[in-house]
Amino acid sequence: MKRTAIFAVFVMVLGGCATVPVSWQEDLKSYPMIELGQTPPADGKYVVHLPAGKPVEVMRVILEGDLFASETVQEVRVTPRRDIYLYESWMSFDMQSWKKTKASLSRKWDFTMPSHKNPKAGHIKIILDEKKE
Repeated sequence: MKRTAIFAVFVMVLGGCATVPVSWQEDLKSYPMIELGQTPPADGKYVVHLPAGKPVEVMRVILEGDLFASETVQEVRVTPRRDIYLYESWMSFDMQSWKKTKASLSRKWDFTMPSHKNPKAGHIKIILDEKKE
């Protein structure tokens, strides 16, 4: 009787292990992959993929206001050097190891406007580098 009880507990523990969910990173492999601009699933379970070597629109610069005759919109496209995967506030290059996006990237930016001191077109410069460990 004692052995049967121990065996039953052992089987329940093993059965419980089988139902323990795998990490969220493993779950991501089963989520649909979308590219920028595609409609995401309503349940929020998807991964955004920026494919290596394919130009993607990553930003739109919009200038508007009463200084201008009309609004101006300019698309900014870049070509990723390697695959980039995004999920919530996480990013990965291989769908295996995930890091917080803020911890993975070094971000710098610079902005100038035309002025008396700068009598030429202004610029918006954004530099994103992968943080090396």
